Formats: sequence, structure tokens, C-alpha cells
Amino acid sequence: MTNKIRLQDPRTSSRFIPVLIGMWVGLFTGVGEVTIFAIRKYLFHEIHIIHSPHFVWMSPLANLLIFAAIGLLLVLLNSFKAETISIRSSIVLFTLLWTLSLLPMMVHLDQQWLVLVVSLGPTIFISRMIFLDLQGFLVFVRKTLVIFLAVGFLIALSFVSRETILEYQAIKELPAPASTPSPNVLLIVLDTVRAQSLSLYGYDRETTPRLKEFATTGVRFNRALSTAPWTLPSHGSMFTGYQAHELSTNWRVPLDATHPTLAEKLQKTGYLTAGFVANLEYCSYVYGISRGFIHYEDFKISLGELAVSSALIRSIFGIPNERWFSYYELLNRKTASEINRSFLDWLSQTKNEGRPFFAFLNYFDAHEPYLPPAPYKEIFATDDDSLPFANLWKKYTPAEAAGLQNLYDGSIAYLDSQIGKLLDELRSNGVLENTIVVITSDHGEEFSEHGISSHGHSLYGPSLNVPLIISFPPKVPEGKLVSEWVSLRDLPATITELINLPNPNAHEVFPGTSLTRYWNKKGKSNDFPANPDPIISELRYAMYLPEWFPVSKGDMMSMVVQDLHYIVRRDGQEEIYDLRGDPWETRDLSETPSGYALASCLRNQLHANLFPNSEGQRVELTAQNAGQLALLQDGLYPPCNKLIIPREKS
Repeated sequence: MTNKIRLQDPRTSSRFIPVLIGMWVGLFTGVGEVTIFAIRKYLFHEIHIIHSPHFVWMSPLANLLIFAAIGLLLVLLNSFKAETISIRSSIVLFTLLWTLSLLPMMVHLDQQWLVLVVSLGPTIFISRMIFLDLQGFLVFVRKTLVIFLAVGFLIALSFVSRETILEYQAIKELPAPASTPSPNVLLIVLDTVRAQSLSLYGYDRETTPRLKEFATTGVRFNRALSTAPWTLPSHGSMFTGYQAHELSTNWRVPLDATHPTLAEKLQKTGYLTAGFVANLEYCSYVYGISRGFIHYEDFKISLGELAVSSALIRSIFGIPNERWFSYYELLNRKTASEINRSFLDWLSQTKNEGRPFFAFLNYFDAHEPYLPPAPYKEIFATDDDSLPFANLWKKYTPAEAAGLQNLYDGSIAYLDSQIGKLLDELRSNGVLENTIVVITSDHGEEFSEHGISSHGHSLYGPSLNVPLIISFPPKVPEGKLVSEWVSLRDLPATITELINLPNPNAHEVFPGTSLTRYWNKKGKSNDFPANPDPIISELRYAMYLPEWFPVSKGDMMSMVVQDLHYIVRRDGQEEIYDLRGDPWETRDLSETPSGYALASCLRNQLHANLFPNSEGQRVELTAQNAGQLALLQDGLYPPCNKLIIPREKS
């Protein structure tokens, strides 16, 4: 009944029985986690955004190490005072931890104390069953532990080697490179970086001196807009050229294979394609963003990733906790420095392939929680700026919002310095001489400008207006500024035109219009199109929001045309802003006397762009965009011939 219980094996000391039990229960816990996730994924088709494909072996290993450490702690306690923790007590403890790990994955409980209370029942029942034949259980643990470890090792080995084998095979099957060397393509996406916070665009804080310097080597777009205010649909548009409502993407719906991606297209022409992402949520393989990339680094094999493969660790660190050095961090978060090193290491390993590359780099440093390292943490922050998490459900005071923005600006400054270091190394290696470099962001961020924090919840300018730089000296002019409104959906068409792919078939041409029109046009350098296409952005919403939230809880769309920003919500409410005279959108023109006629004109223009049909018949709607029809009045409308910004008398 106490620690004097000994296995029927002279090689095993009863002193270390808690360690053996811990290792066995840890493996069993990890297998349980993997089984539950497999059932939820393949039977109920749920998407889980927190797990690497290596989760299959990482979860058992992580739990084994954690439970073994707890067992070792029990052994140490007993070494100071004999029989402090009995074998039976150890079994009860490990059974409770096993239950606490798996129960929240099967049943949703809002409060931590409820999880503990509900776990007591299974813990007592299972412990009593084990106690019926305690000696037999201990013998079974010893005999099966080695088998479990061997099987786990083989599974881990197969997963690690599988990626290398598949990558080698994909490179081997690439078509021969073109006789005329094609340029490399480097797409850099600064996740959650809004243009309004960059000194590159006139911000009064020196946040981006390196980007400002690099912009002189190419074209800087002063008014670039994302197609959506959050990551997945925005990246989907940047990769396919399609509008957000034409894609499958939603909060828990990945990018499907309906439309070819830029990576797929370039891979078919002989490019080495590689992605290096720090956004382990919507940029991971789980959401289809990796399609077309031969080499893709999202989840990494690291101690941090190993730790979060355990449900116990996720429950402890899932809630922000202030820890060592009064600093916040995520265990498996990647920094810009790590992204740079991963890309440069891959580049050095593939330089002898004799092929051009398409590399996609996603940086996450400006996304909340805002965690700029020293000295960037102190550049703009004050002693009171200690909470880096933007809480959507909280109404921030001006001082609190400013504190968040201080850390955000420091994060951008750090990111800028790392981008500068990357470009310096590529330049010193001679890579930039034949590389198209595109630097942009997927969406912006809000700091209570309209009573909203974070992103993904509105279509105001701070969430949509992003930086955009395109540099390629052989074909892109240096130091050029474009002040017209442009959409990120035009990037695939732009990149493929700069590459000058040979005789593409009509069905292989990306939708959108190449941005080269802003510097290849004959005439003056600033001779831009007089009537540019409207820029459409949208938000499909399915999330609970607090009652006080200032934006209606539902789908919404927006259109920018000739400096007018028109927003329509599912409930029919409309907003209009003059971005030329009111860039921060503080005055809603729809509430002015002339706003009614203007809203009607813009509403018709939006409908004509969403559902064009020269024969006067409605276009057949897909399942993805059918819901957008509810945003607009029924029937087809002719486009507005001319839009006039109303200038109300003050």
C-alpha cells in the first residue's frame, strides 16, 4: 500500500516507480490527445490551428517528459522523507493530470474550476480500477513502456524524414529551367502592419528608416489596400488574384484548390518555391496557404513547439502570464531574426540548383501581443506600457490605446531593422541584382480610432491601408511614387508580368490588372489612369462581439473609388468618407444632405462591379458570394458615370 510495493523484477527499484508511471501515463496522455484531434478532424471536419504535423509524435513525447519530470519530483520528495508520497497517491495524481489534459478537449467548460470538479469523477473511478490489481498494473507499465517508446521513435523518424523525401522528389520533378535566366521573386509580408504607422508614409515617429531607404530603389505605392482586414482572405487574394468573396476562405475554412496560386504557377515553370511563416495560425499548412510551395516552414521542430504540443502546457501558458524578467512571450512564436535565418539557410542550400526561386516570407512581430525586444521595446514606450495584448472586448482609454500603440510602433521598428539586415545580406551576396522584391502587409491594425482595437472587425482605413513597395531595377523605375488607390489582388498579375512568362494560356492568367501600368504607360511619369477600377474589400463575420461594439455584427463590404470610401453593412447601414479631405474617416458623408444621392450612386457602382452582366441578366452566384447579395438592393444597376465628392459648407 505504500512505496514498499516492488515490481516482480529484480532489475527495477521501487524508488523510481513514480517516474515509470509518469512516463507511461504521459505517453498514454499524448496518444489520447492525438486520437481526439484525429476524430475531430477527420470525423467532424474541424480545423485545429495550433498543431504542427509533427504533433503526432510531439504530443506523446512532450507529455512523457512532463509527467516523467513530475515523477522525478515525487522521487526527490521521498528521498528527503521516506514514504512522503505513496505509490497509490502517485497514481491518483497522474490519473488526475491525465483527465485534466483530455477532458477540455472533449467537453467545453468555461471555468477552470469546473474542469477540476468534473475531472474528479473519472480520476476516482480509474484509480480504484487500477488499485484492484496494483501489482499487475505496475508490471504491465514496465513491460509496455519500452514498446511504446520504440513505436514512438519510429513514428517520429518517419515524419521527420518524410518532409525531406517529398521535397527532394518535388525538386527532381521540376521542369527544366528556361534558357534565359528568370528573375527571383521575394514576397515579404509584414503581418498586421498599417501604412499610417510607418515613417515611410509620413508618420512622425521614425519607425521604418530602412524601408524608406529601400523604397528609393523601386516604386512606392502610397495608397494600397488589402482585400480583407484579416490574414487568410488577404493572403488568398495576394496568392490567387481573386476577391475575398470569390475564395473559400473564412474563419474556419481554408483556402481550397479552386484557383491556382502564384506558387503553383511558378513551380510549374521551374521555380524553386519556399515559404517561411511566423503566423502559425492562418498562414500554416492547415489553411491551404502552403499550396504550391516545395519547401514550407511554418511549425518548427523546437522546444517551444514541443511544449505547446501538451494540453497541460497550453492550459498553463494559453492565458497571458507575466513571467521571467517581466516579459511576455509565446512559447512557439517566431521572430523576424528567425525567419531571416531560416530563409538564408535554405537559400545557401539551394544556390547550386541553377534555378530561380520564389520565396514568401511572413513576419509576425507587429501582431499582438506586441513583443519588441530591447532596445526597441523602450524606443517609444513608457513605464506604464506593460500590457501588449489588444483586448477586443475592452473599451480602452486614450492613454491605454496610446500605450498599446507605443509597443506596436516599437515592434515595427524592430521589424524594419531586421528587414534591413536581410536586404543587406542579399545585396552583399549578389542576390538582389536579379530579384523582384515585393514588400507589403496583409492588413493593418486599429487603436480605438473608431472605438475598435485589433483587426478583423471593421473596414476602416487603419485596417485596410497597407504599405507596398516593388523593387526590380531592370524593369521597375527607381524612386517612383504612385498615389492612386491600388489593390493587393493585383500582385499575382504584376509579378507574372515582370517575370515575363512565355506564352501563358488564357486560363493561366491571374485575374486583376498588373500594377506595371503605373510606370509602363506612355507620357508623363505621373500620367495615371483617369478612372481607376474601384478597390473592393470585405469582411464575412461569424464571431460574437460585445453589445457595445460600435460596428454592426455582420458581413460588410467597402469600395474605394476616386478618394471616396463607401462601406455597406448587412443591416443596410451605409457610411461614406472623403479620404482626400478626411483620411482618418472622422466625418460620415452619408449623414449629410447630399449623402443620400451619393450613397445611391456608390451602391449601384459596387453592385455593378460585383455582379457585372452586359446582357442585363444576373450572374449565377457561387455558394461563397451568394451571401454578399443580401448587402445590396435587388436588381441590376448601371455604373455611375461620374462621382462628385460633396463639399458641405461648414
